[in-house]
Amino acid sequence: MRELLAVEVAASVTVDEQFRDPQALLDELASFDVVVATRMHVAILALCKGVPVLPIAYEFKTTELFESLGLGELLSQIESVDTPGLIAKMRLALDERSSIAARINAGVKQLREQLSEVDDMVALAVKRPDSKAIDS
Repeated sequence: MRELLAVEVAASVTVDEQFRDPQALLDELASFDVVVATRMHVAILALCKGVPVLPIAYEFKTTELFESLGLGELLSQIESVDTPGLIAKMRLALDERSSIAARINAGVKQLREQLSEVDDMVALAVKRPDSKAIDS
């Protein structure tokens, strides 16, 4: 795809095809200033490292995730994404990187706490004798 870029742009683009296990990928994403993502899972990994993400949503769950984190201003819909809009969002992400990172970290912390509550409820349901959970 690099060959489709203008020569002056292609000169500053590196395509990294290296395989990374999840931890190595997390470490690599932590070094980024911003991640542009069409895939929700790479967006989540970047968010786990506090890195601003410009998600291009093609499924509702990406939209729901970023709106629930209060980061809807960074979101683009696949059907309507355009160059000027994406450039404006990139400028915002770079200019406001530290405040966006703080919002990301607060949102991720809140989601972890919610997941911990669900984990506790599942653990209680499994331990209850009247629970409909399957015994192992």
